[in-house]
Amino acid sequence: MIRQQTGNIAFLAAIIFVLTACGESGSGDYCDNHYEFHASHIDSVVELSIELSEEGALGGRLLVPKSALDDTTLSGIETLLASTEKTFSLQSQVPCDISVTNLNWVNDILDVRYAASCGADNKIGKIDVTLFDHIDGLEEVVTSVTTPATAKRFGISRQCDAPIFRVD
Repeated sequence: MIRQQTGNIAFLAAIIFVLTACGESGSGDYCDNHYEFHASHIDSVVELSIELSEEGALGGRLLVPKSALDDTTLSGIETLLASTEKTFSLQSQVPCDISVTNLNWVNDILDVRYAASCGADNKIGKIDVTLFDHIDGLEEVVTSVTTPATAKRFGISRQCDAPIFRVD
């Protein structure tokens, strides 16, 4: 149990570290006080949720509003996101088998669900969120990470050089 919680804390810390490297550098009022601006563009924000259980099961959900995509990206988005490494990848002691379990449009939002079985004793060292590498027009992803030990919600923006912890 302690080993799994330690792995989960390392997992979360690694996520935050990796996500701070995404996007272009920037700061200032927009990044420091993002919660004041967030409501003005909430309809075009991508949401990524990742849940990890004590048994090593991972569930992920990506919600991509059509308004977050330009026409070029929109035409190939389903094919792009059907490949899990275009969304995120896990780095663990033993490779996890990640698969897309659902991909469909619901009211102009692409709903993509992922599942992985990593094993209870498999330590996940970090997760790479690769959406910004594959979707040029993407500006912001609000990410939720839940483990048995903790839950965090934060934003990642191309305009900010660090995660935004006060999103709403």
